[in-house]
Amino acid sequence: MTDILYKQKISAVSIRKVRSLTFGCMSAVSQGKICVNGCDNALKKIEKSNQTNELLKKIFACAAVMCALLMLDGLMQASSLRLFSVRMDAKPALIIAGALYMALLVVIYRLIPDKTLIARDGCHLFRESMAHAVLALVLQAGMLKFYELAIGQKLTSGNQTSLVAGMKHDLFPIVICAVAIAPLMEELIFRLVPSLFFADLWRTAGGCMLVMSVTGALFSLSHAPDNALVFSVYFVTGIVFGHACRRGGYACSSLAHFFYNFASVALALSTVS
Repeated sequence: MTDILYKQKISAVSIRKVRSLTFGCMSAVSQGKICVNGCDNALKKIEKSNQTNELLKKIFACAAVMCALLMLDGLMQASSLRLFSVRMDAKPALIIAGALYMALLVVIYRLIPDKTLIARDGCHLFRESMAHAVLALVLQAGMLKFYELAIGQKLTSGNQTSLVAGMKHDLFPIVICAVAIAPLMEELIFRLVPSLFFADLWRTAGGCMLVMSVTGALFSLSHAPDNALVFSVYFVTGIVFGHACRRGGYACSSLAHFFYNFASVALALSTVS
């Protein structure tokens, strides 16, 4: 009888120990899971922070390149204006600026891993560019007409005013700047450079729309709109050129911008004459 009681006591103690060990193991597993989850959350936060830092670096780098190109654009246009005016000493500046621009294009072409950003294979360049130019002109004319009927006032921008005023004094250099230089430089600044820095976004529909919206707003601001209505007109024009760039690359959007500016200058010439 004493042996039976002793064995039962030992069994009870063993069961309690087993239970204690089981609970200890379960507690350790639970603590381990908490530690693993904590590590995962920490890694996710670090990864998210790194992604944010990378995005900020891209934004700052893209902004710096765009600002530098805007300065080069101003130099080229100022030099070409002086080249055909009384001061002929600006010819070296124009040659240097043109050489820098061409060198920059070559460097960018060499550095871009995805050459479809320059020209997309299988794209009918002339047809696509002409279609986008016509679309931009039709949208611009329709929006301006609608706004003018709504507010009873003719809408202009600082860019249009300076263009018409410049044509009255120096017609040829203004036309050269507006038709030849401006499309190449503006598409390089507002379309090719952002699509290069944000190539991952550019490949997706939503990301591409985001990039086009931001660059469209910057494109509109660069044309000195007098009010929000004129801003919206240039914004839509920028979106159209952005779509042309996505469809056919930089070459397509530049050619579309050329046709658009050519038609705009022709209309401005008719008002000047």
